[in-house]
Amino acid sequence: MTTGIMAIFVVLLARYISIKIPTLLIPFKEKFTHGTIIILVWGGLRGGVSIALALSISESIQRTAIVAITYFVVVFSIVIQGLSIGTLARHIRT
Repeated sequence: MTTGIMAIFVVLLARYISIKIPTLLIPFKEKFTHGTIIILVWGGLRGGVSIALALSISESIQRTAIVAITYFVVVFSIVIQGLSIGTLARHIRT
């Protein structure tokens, strides 16, 4: 469970970095606000493709751990992030 929680933080941090850096480097007509970036990070739901990729790994000891961690991140993403994105958007907009 600890590994799954750490994986969630790593996934969210990686998504933040992958959104923040391009918004700093690419000259958009309008700059992205901090709230917009937060919505993009939190709204990046993961699902079927992640699980399919984890299940496609050849049989090994690490496969079981990777599949378990992937399921943990996907369930968190769908349940927690998916159910809270509307509340977060309303909070940031006001």
